[in-house]
Amino acid sequence: MSAIDIHSLWINRQSFIDYLSTDPSLTTIACLKDTFIFDQGQKNRYLYYIVEGLVKITMTNIRGEEKMLSVLNPGVFINENSFFLNIDSMASAQAITNTKLIRISRSDFKRIAAENSEFTLSMIISMSMKIRILTAQVEYLTFFDNKTHLAIVIQGLINDFGRKDKSGAIVVDLPTTDQDLANYLGIRRETVTKILSKFKAEGILEKKNKRLYIYDHQKLSDMINGLGLSR
Repeated sequence: MSAIDIHSLWINRQSFIDYLSTDPSLTTIACLKDTFIFDQGQKNRYLYYIVEGLVKITMTNIRGEEKMLSVLNPGVFINENSFFLNIDSMASAQAITNTKLIRISRSDFKRIAAENSEFTLSMIISMSMKIRILTAQVEYLTFFDNKTHLAIVIQGLINDFGRKDKSGAIVVDLPTTDQDLANYLGIRRETVTKILSKFKAEGILEKKNKRLYIYDHQKLSDMINGLGLSR
């Protein structure tokens, strides 16, 4: 059920990871689940490359309301804004599984970029993927109602984390709460709970032990494609 690994179209990611991992100037960091890698408002002079695990990127407003921007897989750089623009981090990054990262300083970035074209290419791919995520979020918030937007988000989770269990249901193998989904959509948790209850009543899915079980993937797809949207 996984989406295409875009990196594999351009570079050998494992060879790239091996190249970074054997560079004596770079530091490999192991983060336990729920550890914050950096906080919003913090000036962090490092760039990070996700080797293993999942990282959640969130932004909090002055009222303390949190918006989840993305969940990032291995092969992606994080903290580009603070790193390149020398500003405070505009979002927080938290490991949602045990995670391994490679930390890169500015001097090492300049050196590696000059030595290895795949490094620069991987950075371009990573930033392009993030632009795609943010552009899609603007599109969904502008043109789709909450029910359709949630269906689209769940489809994205299926693409990235879905697997079939013995019964044939698709399981999103990522712990997900109603609040997580609400933070991602930028709406109230109660609204998400009501929509998920409707999906359950329609036989589309249900949530058990913080995991989504999709029983009628076709119906979920039809809900999205009925508006002329394909993912």
